[in-house]
Amino acid sequence: MALICLQAVKELGLADQIPHSVRASFGTIFASFTSFKDVRAQVYANRGVSVVSTATRVRPNAFHFRRQVIILQRAGGGNAERQSSEWSQSTTIARAFSIGAKEAEAVSNLMCKVPATVVETLCAAVRVRGMARFLSHEAIAKSVFNTGWSSGMVACEARKDQLTNKEDCRLVDLFVSRILGDWDKTAAPLRKALAYKDAVALHQATGAFLHFVAVLQSSFPAKDFKDASDSLLAQFMEGFLDPDLIHAMSVQVPPGDIRAVGAFRPFLAKMEAAVRSERELRDAELAENLRRADLQQLVAKLERDFKVLEGRKPKEDASAKEHALDMKYLRERQTQGNEHVERWMAQNCQLVKVDDTLESAVPQFLKFKEQFRGKGEEYLICVMDFTVFPANASYVAAALKTFAALLSMTSNAVGLVMYPVWQTQTSESALVKHRQLLDNAFLKAGLSMKNLVQLLYTKPDSPARDARSLSQLGLATFHSHFDSHAFANCKPVREGKLGPCPLIKISEFVGYDLEVSKPGASARVEQKGPACYDAIVNSFLDGMSFQDSDILLFVDVVPNRFAEFARAIAARDLNGSGRTVHYFGFVHDEFTVNSAAIRNMVYKEWDANPDSPPKQRVRPETVADTTPDLEMLAWSGNAPNFPDALLTRFPENSDEYRKVHDLRQRFKEQFPTASQPSAADGRGGRVGGLCDYSIDGGKEPLDVRRQIDLPAVAVGDMTLARRAECAGVSKKPAIAIGNDWSIWIGNLTDTPLDLKPSELFGFGRGVYEEKIVSDRLSQMSFWQSVTSSLMLMRAWFVGVPVAT
Repeated sequence: MALICLQAVKELGLADQIPHSVRASFGTIFASFTSFKDVRAQVYANRGVSVVSTATRVRPNAFHFRRQVIILQRAGGGNAERQSSEWSQSTTIARAFSIGAKEAEAVSNLMCKVPATVVETLCAAVRVRGMARFLSHEAIAKSVFNTGWSSGMVACEARKDQLTNKEDCRLVDLFVSRILGDWDKTAAPLRKALAYKDAVALHQATGAFLHFVAVLQSSFPAKDFKDASDSLLAQFMEGFLDPDLIHAMSVQVPPGDIRAVGAFRPFLAKMEAAVRSERELRDAELAENLRRADLQQLVAKLERDFKVLEGRKPKEDASAKEHALDMKYLRERQTQGNEHVERWMAQNCQLVKVDDTLESAVPQFLKFKEQFRGKGEEYLICVMDFTVFPANASYVAAALKTFAALLSMTSNAVGLVMYPVWQTQTSESALVKHRQLLDNAFLKAGLSMKNLVQLLYTKPDSPARDARSLSQLGLATFHSHFDSHAFANCKPVREGKLGPCPLIKISEFVGYDLEVSKPGASARVEQKGPACYDAIVNSFLDGMSFQDSDILLFVDVVPNRFAEFARAIAARDLNGSGRTVHYFGFVHDEFTVNSAAIRNMVYKEWDANPDSPPKQRVRPETVADTTPDLEMLAWSGNAPNFPDALLTRFPENSDEYRKVHDLRQRFKEQFPTASQPSAADGRGGRVGGLCDYSIDGGKEPLDVRRQIDLPAVAVGDMTLARRAECAGVSKKPAIAIGNDWSIWIGNLTDTPLDLKPSELFGFGRGVYEEKIVSDRLSQMSFWQSVTSSLMLMRAWFVGVPVAT
């Protein structure tokens, strides 16, 4: 009021009339007052001055200048568009208010580019919080709040669209709210004005948050989204999500993985669990419906199969008659087999049991060889195996006497004596004594001693710890009263050695049992295996010239406990692996076991022979002999079976599973003779069969071992228009590229050319063509042409360079 009075006195020209004393008392509050012609003059006169700045002694900010510009626009009159255009330029504002470029740019943005709602919010915030420690003019001047501005720069450039202030103001409104929240939560001493750099980072976090919330909304259930978004917004406003949001926006490819932000993961997990649960319920319902339909179809097919099988059941009396005929056939067939064994043994492998005196040995042998009289020249090989020297002295003496008598029958005879071998169960003195006993007996009987033979052995399949000897002393002998001998040129007599012959593995010994009875020291040297003894027989035939009609007799005077010569000769005669040898052996011990073993070999060969009678009687064809038309049940071994796989189609303990189980029980009751699925293959009952390799109705079998080559192409026919080529040198292949970009490769070596999958050859995805090219010298080459566009498939081939 005092100021108004003073101004009135001055305007009325009464200042000189005021007493000096009064004028002095007014001097302390004296002020200068001016009257203005209009509002524009008043604003210009007071620019940079405001009530707040006068009261707080703080200079005005951009919002003060914005207010004054608005007043000037209102008072300016004239063209509104021209007024707006003039005051939107920062240079005009800077000149009018004598302020800096940043402040002028901030005023310009607030006037024209920042949404009005945002300006009002910022203005209210500055009015309460003050500009100095709340918001910098730099942030406003650099368009942080402008519509169309984006913080998508540098690392976030790919996210420019998501980080742009749109017309809807969602991003900038949340951005401003976050600025206010962060400032209010900060302690007063720590508060500072928001700089441009900090504003950019906060703007990026805000844009990232809105983007990922939108991604979450697109897949999240609508009824649960509000709670989730409210929770996420609360965390964002506290600043917990900023590092994850900025990192995700800077390193991930748009649109980005929402799981990169840790706060979103629980909601995603909850959503996925709900979706999974819903899907499982739906799948369970569909599976239940499918099981019901599957069960209905399965039951219908099984009922049909039951009816088909029921109609195939034979009459009881007919079945019993057929069974009786089958048993009679099997008995008669077995009788035929036994008769065949007896005939074969009588002619090819006869074993006779002898006592210690061997009195009947020679007469029985003469009776045996009588069947070959007049059929051809007879040759005789006599053998005594003393590898393990018998303990019965009288038996040894009788064997030596019989051995000499057999060799004295003909000059076509040769004898082989296998001397004792040392082993831990005998002493050296006993070994020498036994050898001396044999030598004295041979000299006394008139047998030659000059052809000593070294028997050599190998152990191809035995481990290194096998300590059996690889040699044995033997004697090839003749009777001395003959001047010449037919076997004088056989290999053992001529070379003084026999073998090397393969020894059987100890684990394959007859009667070997690792847990019950391991072979002793004598058994280890005594048993050599049929292959070894067959090699000994073949050695005596090596160097001999036999006629087709000649008869070869083999007399085993002293066989070992396992009659291995008999087993070897029987096996070679049955397999037809060499010249037929007629065996005759004097078995002193283990006659029943060895005879039964050889008879079993002969019977098995006869039983498997296609010329033998069928193993089963061929019944007259009936309805029961044909394969029924079954839909679900399997047919194997001329009998039906219930596949276990039908039970696995339904979960255990389910109603469907129990229904199928009841049907299987009914099947077993109705058809008790049905075959059961094999447990060995684990696949249930299946129909068995063999591959048919025949052609033209089985007239000629196909040789599956033959190798088929591609047809050869003459070099003259290999016309290739080439873009480029490289001749092969040394062991390197040649390469030619055709006009169609095909690649040809070949070499002259026998080494396969292996091209691994690579970028040049299309990682093995191309196609190729193989050719064999033959030149005038009949050289063969193997070609590969790859027609894939500039791609070559991996190759497996051998070839030659490209023909020029």
